[in-house]
Amino acid sequence: MVAVVFGIVATLSATRYGYYYDELYFIAAGKHPSFGYADQGPLVPLLARSMDWLFPGSFIALRIPAVAASLAVVVLSAVIARELGGARGAQSLTAIACATSAFVLGQAQTLSTNAIDTLLWAVLTWLLVRWVRTRDDALLWAAGLATAVAVQVKWLIPIFWIAVVVAVAWLGPRALFAATGAVVERQHCGAGGSAGGELGWPELVAATANAYRALPPHRQRTAVVVTQWYVQASALDHARSTAGLPPVFSPNRGFGYFGVPPDTADTVVYVGGTEADLRRWFSSVVPAGRTDYPLGIPGITTDATIWECVGPIQPWSSMWSTMRGL
Repeated sequence: MVAVVFGIVATLSATRYGYYYDELYFIAAGKHPSFGYADQGPLVPLLARSMDWLFPGSFIALRIPAVAASLAVVVLSAVIARELGGARGAQSLTAIACATSAFVLGQAQTLSTNAIDTLLWAVLTWLLVRWVRTRDDALLWAAGLATAVAVQVKWLIPIFWIAVVVAVAWLGPRALFAATGAVVERQHCGAGGSAGGELGWPELVAATANAYRALPPHRQRTAVVVTQWYVQASALDHARSTAGLPPVFSPNRGFGYFGVPPDTADTVVYVGGTEADLRRWFSSVVPAGRTDYPLGIPGITTDATIWECVGPIQPWSSMWSTMRGL
């Protein structure tokens, strides 16, 4: 019953607001398949791209994995309580505490690496607690598989295992070390054989599109959009086809590795940044627009200037690596 109520609340919460900026980034990253990105593993971008392909433009459908993962965490909390000897009352109380946690409920509202990572940490906790009770080494194989999946989400899982090692060394059962070593040895032998709201995304897209359309036709043909922040690029890339925008780039975070503007791009609609900074890269920098959504993110969808930049001081292929940063 607790899980059902949580599922209903989480689903309704996930329908209230539009895309969170990291969700747009995950969709953009998913369009550039990779075994890993500069700031995360490939799993969440793959999930985001898959959901956006199945349900184009639906931020609600995009959040189905997050809602499902958070629901599974609530169920696992009760299962762990049972493994520890808790009766039905203890299991229900644990599930209620988990379901009413602002952390768990909050991460069900948007697709994020945290939502999937928390589920995998809960799975690992359950597997280890069950191993302590049953000493079934198959559970350690499963823990290894869950760890491998967790690495594809974020690179925080070593912290979990460091905590486990310290706790086991101090409090036991130290038999876990021997069992893990045996599992690894058998494996070796076998081998030998992201609450956002809209936040001003439509206003950002409209202002950028207006700046692009204001360019002379001969400049439009070779122009690109470059943004100061990856979240701006993610939003613009998501709306690119409907807004009629040229290719979108950003030197920020993982977006900087998705592609480099062509050396033929002499005109840039640059979103964000300051004139002083941009004059390091372009011979001409003039204001072309502004986005000031009242409830937007400062410097991203509010109080952000859109610039018309002409004449890169170096070929893009040479200066992009200098511009790029995490």
